[in-house]
Amino acid sequence: MKLYTVLLLYPDYVASNYGEETYLAHVTADTVPAAQEAAQREVYTAHFPNPDDDTPGGNSWQDFAVLAVFEGHINDLKETAS
Repeated sequence: MKLYTVLLLYPDYVASNYGEETYLAHVTADTVPAAQEAAQREVYTAHFPNPDDDTPGGNSWQDFAVLAVFEGHINDLKETAS
């Protein structure tokens, strides 16, 4: 098992400002595809904890687009404007 950092893009039906909202996940997986799926499922479950509920557009965990996968747990150090 390896540590990965996965950067995902929120789909338009979740994002308040589509194209600018991302999710950074730290996961442990055997392969890069497994890391991507783990991150996508993590963020999906955070937004839709009960998959039996009606959710917009017949959505799926796969709707969270993978922007990048990095080996290791990397932290974003960006400062936000105050």
